[in-house]
Amino acid sequence: MDQDNLLVAVQGFREALQADHADLEPLGLEQGVARFRLLLGEETCQECILPKDVLEETLVFSLRQTMPEVRGVELDDPREAASG
Repeated sequence: MDQDNLLVAVQGFREALQADHADLEPLGLEQGVARFRLLLGEETCQECILPKDVLEETLVFSLRQTMPEVRGVELDDPREAASG
């Protein structure tokens, strides 16, 4: 159920990311922290996607509009593994 709520709450973000061939996968909500995985494809414009910290802050702000129990966001960003 939390994953469905998260999907609905971030639909606008997903549409913007999908325009650049990326997406968000909700992983769940635990103790007020919403967890997502950033999905990138071969055609993804990685430079077009906001940095991880900015995405997390923006997602928290957006999620709190409809899910006030959200205190934070953890984003699994594959760009970190690629640059590390």
